[in-house]
Amino acid sequence: MLYKLIKNLGLVAITQAIIGLSGFLLVVLITRKFGIESNGMLYVIKRGVDFLWVPLLIGLTVSVPRNKPFLDKKDKGSVEFILLLSVPLLAAISFIIGPFMSKMMLGQWSAEYKWLFVILVVSNILQGISYAYFRASMKYNHANVIQLIGFVFVPLVTVWFSGNILEYVTMYSYLFLSVSGLIWLYISSVYLLPEIRKNFANVKKTFAGNTVFLFRYGFNRLPGLIGASVIYTFPALLMNRFASQADVGVFSFIMQFISILSLPINSLGIVLLPHLSARLANQDHAGAQKIVAAILSLFGRAGAVCSVFLLAFFHPILSLITNQEMNIAFLDWFLLGSGLMLVYYNLLRNPIDASSSKAYSTFVVIYSLLSGLGTAAVCLTFLSYMATIKLSIFASFLSMGILSQYFCVKLYRIKIDPNNLMRLIAFYLFVLVGAILISYNYGLMLCLLFIGIMAGVWIFVDAEVKKIFLLVKSFGQNKRLLIK
Repeated sequence: MLYKLIKNLGLVAITQAIIGLSGFLLVVLITRKFGIESNGMLYVIKRGVDFLWVPLLIGLTVSVPRNKPFLDKKDKGSVEFILLLSVPLLAAISFIIGPFMSKMMLGQWSAEYKWLFVILVVSNILQGISYAYFRASMKYNHANVIQLIGFVFVPLVTVWFSGNILEYVTMYSYLFLSVSGLIWLYISSVYLLPEIRKNFANVKKTFAGNTVFLFRYGFNRLPGLIGASVIYTFPALLMNRFASQADVGVFSFIMQFISILSLPINSLGIVLLPHLSARLANQDHAGAQKIVAAILSLFGRAGAVCSVFLLAFFHPILSLITNQEMNIAFLDWFLLGSGLMLVYYNLLRNPIDASSSKAYSTFVVIYSLLSGLGTAAVCLTFLSYMATIKLSIFASFLSMGILSQYFCVKLYRIKIDPNNLMRLIAFYLFVLVGAILISYNYGLMLCLLFIGIMAGVWIFVDAEVKKIFLLVKSFGQNKRLLIK
């Protein structure tokens, strides 16, 4: 089972890395071709679409991967029957409420992009639930293919043939809808309908109870999904209203940069949710605990080192892409540094969701949202709108990362070495000071980078990390012996 986990993780990580590189290339092409202001506008549209389609699915993107192993043990085919009936209905609802929501989300661009907004919402619903089903079935090759089609092939083809930003959004919307629709028809005909036919006698008896169970789990996580969408989306909408288009462009680039870097790391979370759910369904609590403990140990150190490189190379990358010297504000460095905590949340919310039917990940998001709102209430009395928005995001992301780590430790009963914890805290403080130094004197970048590498080596050379690498190495040797 461990070999299968490592194999799936490797394939998903490669796929997510390709998506990240193509996303970076897409940002470069759009910025060079249409300007950084257009990139900011696209980010606002994307965040508005995400804000609508995620709640419309009522948490099914989380509930299906988590609960399919449990439901398949007693009522095989029930998840397929529920999806076949509910997904087309949810897509139809989005056509009804989408035009009204576009006015609130897009503001000045609503009239021009209203129906394209609706089409993108429907496309994301079909793509999201298709991906969730393949995750739940642990068919990661299929999941990887539909991700590559939707997030690499479609956007790169459309940006290549587009002459302006409106043309790009139009071509992308229709092509994405066509691809997502065909994928959903394929899943329905090849996987859902045959499974339903085989188990129809039992499925129709338990349909009501299983539907309530599946949607109740998703509904309990819905406040967290909405809260996360608010944290990601609301600042972009506010900046679109109060800031210049250039500022919105820089802000969107920071957020996209964080997302691109986090994709390979988040690939672990993609595999973890169904894998840990399957282990817990089979009462393998000790195995699940070891996996989560190894992740916390390894990624806590890796994240600390990566944050130094993130801070050191962001400004040159931005200037290279835009082909001009960009002004990075003081608070932008704090925003960029806090992005690491957002990566932690996206990684660790999967083990949190797998551990219990209670919505602990929702608590993480709601508390983080409240910390951001509290920060905004305090800062708004003496700071500008822009500074308040950035500090609020910083507070929210910081809370999301810290709380997600806390709940993983609590729910899986993992023992933490106080010495390692103090070293990590000291290193994160060093990164924060580094952000301040870079913002005032960019010539300190090389010094900061050198110190970061030395500190990173110091962090990694400890017995706990060596145990992880020795475990993987010994497993690989045992696998080769078995093959022989």
